[in-house]
Amino acid sequence: MIYLQLVLEMLARGFVFYPIDLYKSHAYQFRPEDDKGIRIPLCCLPGVGKGVARTLSLTVKNNSREFISQEDLLSCCRQTEQIVLDKTARREELLPEEAELGHVGQTALDVLAEYGALGDLPVSNQMDLFSFS
Repeated sequence: MIYLQLVLEMLARGFVFYPIDLYKSHAYQFRPEDDKGIRIPLCCLPGVGKGVARTLSLTVKNNSREFISQEDLLSCCRQTEQIVLDKTARREELLPEEAELGHVGQTALDVLAEYGALGDLPVSNQMDLFSFS
């Protein structure tokens, strides 16, 4: 109930809540954006815990390009997870953002897509010859 009162008060004062976005949202912190805007974090989605959100954020941060599909994103997340596992196996010190990562699966991507956090990112890398106009 307190959270609802807080949100209503913020809306009454002119604050705006921006939707979750793979490239703009933090893993687990609400972040200010613009003068009176707040970006909702990835972990607020049902089924996307803090560990999964951290893996997604680290993958986006370490990638120098935008993803071409959900398949591509999932593949890059698996690479990120593997790099951290390898560092752990070699007993190397992890960076703070590499700690407590979660496994990103298809279910998490489905939730991100359902809530619009992936924008218009296609599901597959394959092109459909019949969709060109």
